[in-house]
Amino acid sequence: MARSARPRPVMVEAFDRKAIGAFIADARARAGITQRQLEIASRVSQGKISRMERGSSRPLLSEIVDVCAALGVRVRLEMAPDQDAGPTV
Repeated sequence: MARSARPRPVMVEAFDRKAIGAFIADARARAGITQRQLEIASRVSQGKISRMERGSSRPLLSEIVDVCAALGVRVRLEMAPDQDAGPTV
């Protein structure tokens, strides 16, 4: 697997499936591997990877982490209160 420059981080609000999918597709292309090879490395089905890359599925966080780990990409998750939400009790 040939590796080229690291993909640029993607900052997404909420759960932007299209942005996450584009990031994964870019990272996979940079790694020079097929979806089938990524399936083997990540244990996430090729069909699920394809749907992830197109932004047409709601992948589990664990699937995103597994795919990114197979691509050598670190996943960071930040949780913060919604600025538009009212006070909580």
